[in-house]
Amino acid sequence: MFDNEAEKIEALKALPELLKHPGWKFIERAIDADVAALESILRERKDFTDLQEVYKTQDLRDATQAFKSLPDKIMAAAKDELPDTEDGEIYDTAAGA
Repeated sequence: MFDNEAEKIEALKALPELLKHPGWKFIERAIDADVAALESILRERKDFTDLQEVYKTQDLRDATQAFKSLPDKIMAAAKDELPDTEDGEIYDTAAGA
C-alpha cells in the first residue's frame, strides 16, 4: 500500500486529521444515510426477483458501510508495516526539539 516509510508516517499524521475534518463528517453522514436506505430496502421490499438480488443489495450495504472505516484500516496497515521503535514514537520529534 505504501511505497516507503515516509508515506506510512505521512498517512499516520494526515488521516487522524481527516477524521476530524468537517468534510469527512459529512461523508460519514452520507454513508450512514445510504446504509439506512439500503437496510430499509432489505427490510421492506417484498418484490425481489430472486435471492441474488437480495445478496447484491446486502453486498452493496456492506461495502458502503466498510468505506466509513477505510481511514482506520489504512492507519492500521501503516502501523503494522512500521518498524518498532524503542519508545513507540513514530513521529520525528528531533526536528521540533
